[in-house]
Amino acid sequence: MKIGRLLLRAAVGGFFVGHGTQKLFGWFGGPGRAGTEGMMTALGMHPAKANALLDEAGWKKGPDGIRAKDGKRLKLLFQTSINAPRQKTQAIIKQAAAKAGIEIDRKMLADIAVHDKAAFAGIVEQVKAKLAA
Repeated sequence: MKIGRLLLRAAVGGFFVGHGTQKLFGWFGGPGRAGTEGMMTALGMHPAKANALLDEAGWKKGPDGIRAKDGKRLKLLFQTSINAPRQKTQAIIKQAAAKAGIEIDRKMLADIAVHDKAAFAGIVEQVKAKLAA
C-alpha cells in the first residue's frame, strides 16, 4: 500500500512539475512565462481591471502602494512547502499582486507541515514538552 501511494504521489507530482515548467520556462512545448502572461491577459486577468475593481470596492492604495480599507491593509498569506518550483510560483504571484496593491506574505514550510498536519502537530507537541522540561 505504501509503495502504491508513493508511486501515485510521484506520478501526480511529476505531472504538476511538468505542467509548471511548461508555464514558467517553456519546456515540453509550453508557452513560457511571456506566453502564460499573454494567455492570462487574454482570459481577462488585467492588473488595471483588478485595480479598478479594488478602488470601486473602497480599497485605496497607500503611500507604500499597498491597499487599505477601514485601517486594514490588504494582505494575504501564501503558504507552501519548501520546493523550488513552488517558491518561484509564489514570487510570480507576489509580484503580480503587488501591481494591484495587494501585499503577499510568503511562508515556506517543511513538507510534513503542509502534507501531514497530524504528524507535524505531534512533533510540535514533543518540542513543547522538551522545552517545558
